[in-house]
Amino acid sequence: MLGGFFETREDCSRLINETGDFKTCVAPENVQTILAGEVEKSPLTIDFDYLYLDKIATLCPDGKIENCPSEANGEPIFYDRHHLSVGYARFMGRELAKKYTNELAALGLPVPKQE
Repeated sequence: MLGGFFETREDCSRLINETGDFKTCVAPENVQTILAGEVEKSPLTIDFDYLYLDKIATLCPDGKIENCPSEANGEPIFYDRHHLSVGYARFMGRELAKKYTNELAALGLPVPKQE
């Protein structure tokens, strides 16, 4: 399960156009909602074994949104309010694969190649 979600008060592309800075998308004053650990508490997961992959804990030092990388592969974290850009999604996938290599391998998934 993938968790650790947040969204911005406005489309990230609009915030970037207003400020000229990708960092505006992770600025605390522009973050509207944070959902971290919600999946772990969900009654839908009680009867299932699952691996919880936390995006915020993986990408953001100290779990602080403002410390998350605001761009990757030349693209902002989002273009809208909460869907990852393709470039950022690829970056996040590599980071999650590094952090959870042993857990993913234990589930029988291929071990990611380290770059």
